[in-house]
Amino acid sequence: MTATNDDLLVFPKAGVQLSYIVGEFYEECGGREKLKGLTTKEVCEQFIKPKTQERQSSYCDLLKERGHKAYCKTAQVFLSHAHGSEFLTVVDGLEWHLRDEPDTVIWFDLFAINQHQPMDWTFEWLSTTFKLSIQEIGRTIMPLSPWNDPIPFTRAWCIYEVYCTADADNKFEIAMGESDRRQFLEDIRTNPQHGIDHMLGTVQAEKSQCFLENDRKRIFSVIRETVGFAKINSMVFEQYRDWVISVAKDALENCMEDLERLDLLRVVGQLYVGQGKYIEAEPFLKECFDMSTSILGENHPDTLTSMSNLALLYYRQGQYDKALPLYITG
Repeated sequence: MTATNDDLLVFPKAGVQLSYIVGEFYEECGGREKLKGLTTKEVCEQFIKPKTQERQSSYCDLLKERGHKAYCKTAQVFLSHAHGSEFLTVVDGLEWHLRDEPDTVIWFDLFAINQHQPMDWTFEWLSTTFKLSIQEIGRTIMPLSPWNDPIPFTRAWCIYEVYCTADADNKFEIAMGESDRRQFLEDIRTNPQHGIDHMLGTVQAEKSQCFLENDRKRIFSVIRETVGFAKINSMVFEQYRDWVISVAKDALENCMEDLERLDLLRVVGQLYVGQGKYIEAEPFLKECFDMSTSILGENHPDTLTSMSNLALLYYRQGQYDKALPLYITG
């Protein structure tokens, strides 16, 4: 059955607790082992649809009918993920990211949408109802694994969902498992610009794909007639940069090793510079230079690099009296 315009007036905002997914849902499927290697689409076909076949409803509605405490009529987090990703990878990233909030209510399309009712999305629905619903939920999380192969950034639905989040100035977060996060921090420490540039280079909304071609055409139509591809790419770039900065700053707070701290200070400072946020960059680049001078010595190549970074920052700010001594010393 195809959804009517009246059906599309309401977006299913219901969600399910993450603790339920990794607990009872896994058990109902026969355990975690039964889900290994399955994509989100395969989990939908093999488990979600059979469990809701009799009622012809969403999984959330099934939980609601049972009076299950895991059901909530309004989700706290909108999950943006690439269809075709491994189900366990998506959930594992969420579980570690929300390890201090295990009962967070997640809007997960597999559970929230009636999988027995094909939806014929319209321009009006995408540009109003869908967009406003993401914004009302208020927090978007995108699982990413591995971090340097950003499949969601090549998917039209994900690109559009990040745009809807950014347009409302809502909270956007990237979720990684613990091992992915460690690898990410190691990679940006050793070669930050290469990894980040590679990530940003994949964000090309006009080249993104959808599982269904009609969905891609409709999303592209909304983008063309509203924000435009260049603007949406820019907004996604900034959401990603802000996330990288937040991860690096969080790592700084817990960093006890001097050389690692130097790398993270440099990364955060240079990322702020890349955003044109010179005031925010200054304390990080200054601490990096002072600390490098103290630990590595005045003539160490890393110290000279940090000196150059700080001098250039002062120059861009018009603080020539601070920049000149560093240039002369260097």
